[in-house]
Amino acid sequence: MAPEKSLFTSRTTFHPDYDYAQFVGAYKPVKKIDQGKNLTIENLSQNAKNFDGGDFPLYKFSALYSEFLQNLDIHEKMDVVKDSPLGVKTDGYIKDQTTFSMEMNAGVAVGNYLKKTFASSITYEFVPQVFANAYVAAWNNQDQPVYLVIEEINRGNCAQIFGDIFQLLDRDDDGYSRYEIDADADFAEWLEENLDFRLRENDKFPGVGKLKLPPNFNILATMNTSDQSLFPMDSAFKRRFDWEYVPIRYMNPYDKNKDKENHEKWRADDFVIDLKCRIASNKIEELKNKYKLKLQNDESGIEIIDGNNSGKDWSYLHLKCNWLHFLKKVNADIYKVTESEDKQMGEFFVKPKGDVIDLEMFRSKVLFYLWDTVYKDEPEKRIFHFNYPENNGSKVTFQSLFGDDVKAIEIIKQMMVYLDKTYESKDDSDFKNFKILTQEVSVDKD
Repeated sequence: MAPEKSLFTSRTTFHPDYDYAQFVGAYKPVKKIDQGKNLTIENLSQNAKNFDGGDFPLYKFSALYSEFLQNLDIHEKMDVVKDSPLGVKTDGYIKDQTTFSMEMNAGVAVGNYLKKTFASSITYEFVPQVFANAYVAAWNNQDQPVYLVIEEINRGNCAQIFGDIFQLLDRDDDGYSRYEIDADADFAEWLEENLDFRLRENDKFPGVGKLKLPPNFNILATMNTSDQSLFPMDSAFKRRFDWEYVPIRYMNPYDKNKDKENHEKWRADDFVIDLKCRIASNKIEELKNKYKLKLQNDESGIEIIDGNNSGKDWSYLHLKCNWLHFLKKVNADIYKVTESEDKQMGEFFVKPKGDVIDLEMFRSKVLFYLWDTVYKDEPEKRIFHFNYPENNGSKVTFQSLFGDDVKAIEIIKQMMVYLDKTYESKDDSDFKNFKILTQEVSVDKD
């Protein structure tokens, strides 16, 4: 079920080093600029009369009170020092406006620089994080849903991150936490300053020193059980959440007529594996003989778009197939090899630009994952470990996919042919678009 629209949604991503302080908040050192008290023109005038700056007194006075003088116009600035020695030259004459303005502005500039650079102090205060901010937003806006979204929840140590907040996850039928817990002293002080004081009139409000989740406080989390380097999540924590399994979708789950917007956003059914490499047109015959390739629209599944016929210097070697139908067949083989769904790839394992999965993306992301995570120790004559005649009869390795793109495409074609034959469906409608396509593409005009 999609969440309601909310005025407040806070997101965070768990990771192995994530802890309670990053989730809730903690006392931290904070650097602050010392502002001093506010001074009026009368205050400044009095200070000017009593100011003893020695040499260059106007410069020093302007630097000392720069944050107040910078907001005054030239006439107000002259009023500040007119009855003081600061507005008089060394020969006893009153300074003219130009000289006065230059001296005072120079002092103000120096004073502002020094204050920003040196006039600061380190203080300690409670710095709230996502949970604290969402908690206050939920209590202060009880007519609005508030969402705390946790990405990759099982990549962090949930017991360590939640701490005693774990107790708040048990809810009564009205949506409020069944139990209350005590807030840390620094957290409680921050809550006192940020919670709406009118909450004290709410019978359900636990008080500033206590914590209790209101019904509009929603915690949503995502997790991928296939990820490696995860923390185990105990059953007591799991049962406090409602769970929704999201399966791998080999077809668009949204109805084009009823939900056109999401149907168009999903887009995985438009992803196409489109592997091609550019070759010199005068090398076509040589490559055809070396790799036993055939021209386009042949059953081999690989096409050569010959640029010679149109006077081109370059041609393309081209292999094309639908991503979701490849995914369905390779996932069937992954399950057969591993006897588990954990290592199967999802429809958005890759997110190609322009919906095209090119040779580099397919090789470096999809095939590397299969080689490294699934088929590294596979039995003979499966997706990777088969003998390749044009490779002097040696076994195919992952390195075989690099250095010669023509050879790489031929190897990938053999992988796809194996999958297509091994997992041919009795219901032809399931796989009717899986067959390796050969669609003509344009060639460069070099």
